[in-house]
Amino acid sequence: MGSGSVRKSAVHRASVSLLIVLIVPESGTDVKKTGTNPDNSNTTTPERSLRDYLVHGVVPANTDCTHAIYSHSKILVAALNGPVMGIAAAFLGNFDFIYAVPGAWLNVGFPFLGIAVEGGASVSFVNRMGIAKANEVLILNKKISASEMLECGFVNKIFPSKSTEEFHSAVHQHLKKELDGLVPASIFAIKTLIKAGLNDKNNFHAVNLRESYAQADRFSSGIPSERFRKIANREIRHKL
Repeated sequence: MGSGSVRKSAVHRASVSLLIVLIVPESGTDVKKTGTNPDNSNTTTPERSLRDYLVHGVVPANTDCTHAIYSHSKILVAALNGPVMGIAAAFLGNFDFIYAVPGAWLNVGFPFLGIAVEGGASVSFVNRMGIAKANEVLILNKKISASEMLECGFVNKIFPSKSTEEFHSAVHQHLKKELDGLVPASIFAIKTLIKAGLNDKNNFHAVNLRESYAQADRFSSGIPSERFRKIANREIRHKL
């Protein structure tokens, strides 16, 4: 919950001061780093059920962070310098532009862990990559490469493999060139209209709450905690 609050606050601060928010998701293949932390899901008392704990303790952090991202007024840009999994992957569907290196890939991991979708991905992935590919990524837990993300429209551009610093610099220079001569007020107005149109199709607040309560139900079943335990004890292995 603490890390979610930090991420949320950082996004809110950025809405005040920045035109572009450049976020590089944490790279790695640790399936435990998927967002909701099951290690704390057994903090219950006789007066408080596991579901109550999740709804009032864990879910608000993810719900609030998701809201901060999809309601952000400025242009959100993600730069993927490696693999991205879990809720970090789910958040990407809310970004305006996504850039990646050839070796980047995405895997949500949710059905393998027995949990529900987070970060608005149940709608944002469909909007960004189409229903067919979104079903493969979300329902079948398919790992999708940078080239596949580019092909389906999830990623805007792939940059040649470089060091992290060189990649950041290349993305920065690309954005400077693309934005040169454009009027910020016009950019924000256009984004607002695009988001309003998408919201008319699928209300973002409804999606966020629907996913959050579904996640609480999944964790209260006990299955996700058992899956994480088996992964930790090497009783089962992720496909990756």
